[in-house]
Amino acid sequence: MILFANVQAMVVAQAIVYSAGVILSVFLVPVLLGMRYIPNDRVGIVERLWSLYGSVREGRLMAMAGETGYQTAVLRGGFHFFLWVWQYRIHKLLGEGQSKRVSMEGEAEANVLRQKVASYGDPRLYALSLVTEYLSHSQQPLVPQHLCVTGGDGESAGSLPAQGLLGTLLSLLIAEKADGSASRL
Repeated sequence: MILFANVQAMVVAQAIVYSAGVILSVFLVPVLLGMRYIPNDRVGIVERLWSLYGSVREGRLMAMAGETGYQTAVLRGGFHFFLWVWQYRIHKLLGEGQSKRVSMEGEAEANVLRQKVASYGDPRLYALSLVTEYLSHSQQPLVPQHLCVTGGDGESAGSLPAQGLLGTLLSLLIAEKADGSASRL
């Protein structure tokens, strides 16, 4: 009787382990595969939550080159893979009404941008204003603090002879180490 009780306990333990494995695989495999399900009466809009390529540039509505933001992919009903929960959010839109709302929001943003461009009269002026705005917030100086002139101009007799690539690189290295104090080498 003791042998039968141990075998029966072993069978119960194996059933528990197998059941736990099946339950775990049912929940873990879809997460590892990045599996998402979209019902057949809906469409899915993909939003990338983070990316190594940065965010969508200002003035653009969709991410075209792997940036963070709304992707150009629209998912139809069914199973979709490699859309991991920690990287993608799927917005499931119901029918025409919700898609029209999203379309109207996009058109409104495009109209605002169109009005901004029209207020400048010329799209190049609007682009120039954006460039100046970005440059005004830049940390990089527009004018260099130090100037290093190397080699001769070939006109004056007292100038240094023309240097090769190695001579120019050495001159630049010396000027950098001298903290730009030497104005001409």
